Amino acid sequence: MNHRSRLPRVLLIGLGAAVVAAATSAASPAAAATSAAAATSAATATSAGAATSAAADASPAESSAQHIQVLVRDANAYWTQEMRALRSSSYDTPDLTLFSGAVSGACMSGQPLIGPFYCPNDERIYLDQDFLGQVAQRAGAAADLALAYIVGHEFGEHVQALVGTTALVEQARASSTAALSARTWATAELQSDCYAGLWVRWGLMQGMIKAGDTSAALAAVAAVSQALQAHAPKGAAMVDPIQGYGTAAQRLKWLQRGLNSGNFNDCDTFGAEAAGTL
Repeated sequence: MNHRSRLPRVLLIGLGAAVVAAATSAASPAAAATSAAAATSAATATSAGAATSAAADASPAESSAQHIQVLVRDANAYWTQEMRALRSSSYDTPDLTLFSGAVSGACMSGQPLIGPFYCPNDERIYLDQDFLGQVAQRAGAAADLALAYIVGHEFGEHVQALVGTTALVEQARASSTAALSARTWATAELQSDCYAGLWVRWGLMQGMIKAGDTSAALAAVAAVSQALQAHAPKGAAMVDPIQGYGTAAQRLKWLQRGLNSGNFNDCDTFGAEAAGTL
């Protein structure tokens, strides 16, 4: 079966406003993912079991780091097979940096950075273990889903960078008004939420992620993000605050879209923005 895709393209709307239409015409990527999942399920389950056994003998901090690394590994497994099915781009696994509190020298920034974020310049995901711990505590029974969402969102940004969406969004924002630039950025972030939903759906089906209340998971992430931004260390910047991802209802809508659909094509937030249905 042929899988044909078009890379994201810039659409001009209104007074020279540019947004990215993520239009991929791959044939049944969800079915391809299911097929590939069957081939990798046993190996993944074995490695996940080994990680669980090791985590049982580790300190709380070590267990947290191991759990995040398992989520990262599983996200890479999903996107490797998904990108292969779409044939839109080769998939390069992102690097990972775990830190606590703040990280300096990241993403060519001259100031300390806080919170989870992705840096397209070096294709690296940065995850704050303190932040993740607070989210897990606040989310309660939805803790695993909340952590998977955070990891999945940053992987969504990595996928956007690989297929060219990130560069087009930056180009569009550079030539837009401040208000339109913010809207374009929010639209891209909501697409990352939808991409997060795609892999979380796969993780739930494989038994790698524990099910939980989606609204509670997002609410926990938002609460911790807002508190961190309000009490950020002097001179530190939060690169990727969830408050910029549109409204709470929009975040839930697009995460749920990915969870329900499992289809890469259904994450076209830019088309929805153009149609007024974001």
